[in-house]
Parts: sequence; C-alpha cells; structure tokens
Amino acid sequence: MGRRKINLTPEQKACSMSAVQDAINFIAKKNGRIIGAQKELADLLNVKRQTIGKFLHGILYVPVDRAIQIERITNGEVKSSQLRPDIF
Repeated sequence: MGRRKINLTPEQKACSMSAVQDAINFIAKKNGRIIGAQKELADLLNVKRQTIGKFLHGILYVPVDRAIQIERITNGEVKSSQLRPDIF
C-alpha cells in the first residue's frame, strides 16, 4: 500500500517544524540540558534520531500517531494540531 501524499502550505510546514523544535525544547528543559534532547525524543517515540532531524527540517512530516504521542509527552504543550495542521 502506497503512502498518501501530504500537501501542507508553507505556513503549515513552518508551524509543524516549529512545533517539533518546541518538543525538543520541552525535553531539554525537563532534563536541564539541550544535548541529547533529540535522541531522547526519538527514544520516546521509538524512532531514530535522524527521523527527528527530518521532522525538524521538514523533510518528513510527523505521522498522526507520532503527533499524538508528542502531545502526550509534552503534557499538551505541543499540540497535535501544530504538528499536523492538515489533519487536526
């Protein structure tokens, strides 16, 4: 089964990328350090650190299930609707 093409406006893409950075910042703040925050978020989502980097740079879009996980991980500080404005 093929993947559905996702079409985000430039504004939606920027919002999603910013929200990924907000999630990384949340992890960094929680841990008291920025180093390793991307890796920890990746571990929490059960993805590779490189995947987080691709989300951060808009190369990949955050899947809906991961958007929901990120909202839970950040205690609602980062909303699914920010990560996937085309869905929520």
